[in-house]
Amino acid sequence: MLASELSSHRVVAATEQSRFAAWRAAAAMEVAKTLTLRSWWIGFAVILALNLYFTYNGVILARGALPTLHDGVVLDDLEGAVPLERYVGDMIISAPYQSMAVFFPLLLVMVCGQDYRSGQKQLQLTALAVPSGARRAAAGMTFAFVATVGSTITVFLLSDAVLWLMLPAPARSVIVSAAGILSCLRIALVACVMTVTALAVTVLMRSTLAGTIFIVLQAVASMSGLLRIIGQGVNNVLPMIAAKTFLFGYQREPGEPGATAGTMILAGWLAVSALTVMINGTRRAVV
Repeated sequence: MLASELSSHRVVAATEQSRFAAWRAAAAMEVAKTLTLRSWWIGFAVILALNLYFTYNGVILARGALPTLHDGVVLDDLEGAVPLERYVGDMIISAPYQSMAVFFPLLLVMVCGQDYRSGQKQLQLTALAVPSGARRAAAGMTFAFVATVGSTITVFLLSDAVLWLMLPAPARSVIVSAAGILSCLRIALVACVMTVTALAVTVLMRSTLAGTIFIVLQAVASMSGLLRIIGQGVNNVLPMIAAKTFLFGYQREPGEPGATAGTMILAGWLAVSALTVMINGTRRAVV
């Protein structure tokens, strides 16, 4: 009895190792496939350039406001008296957030959806390389998470370096503070939500155009407040609206969800999107 149980455990362990090895190989294939695409490098270079542009614009505005610093308070043209920590903290978040929440998902949708643009032949080749649809979906999501987090760190460090070099000493202490550095984690989490949500639309519709349209419409609706015509609650469900309080730590506009509600909305978007990708990969065969 003991020998049979030991043999059974060995079989299960070997099977799990085989599955892990297959998943790792599929994820490695996604990475290799992406890194050979010229469009990936061009797109990421554009995102870095946009990040520098957004950061520099923030520096220009800060150079006008920071000379008014008195007793830890900055006089902002739009918001009035603002604590220095909050003023600089918003700057730390703004440029990387804009780059990663809108433009990076567009890039990843174009990259991950390349099979759909190449016709049935490319889809069939991918299926031959990784026969399991669930494994392909898991590998694609793993790549999306890793690429998003790695890119967020790169963009965040670049933006922070520019801010540290171009802003005066009082602002520099906020940039290198624990709160300033941990902002990177919050940006990465929001970027992952945006990326996986766009990826879910892409694989569900089997079209990069669908994913692109979703990202653009969601961004336009969030920035314009168009859905407030229907109701504030409908507007608050948008991930970019829910992300505001989660990112910045305070309600930027009346009626927007608080930190707890915003976190729950983002978690819901992430869970539903990841489930959509997995179910679609499991059930949908290449034809």
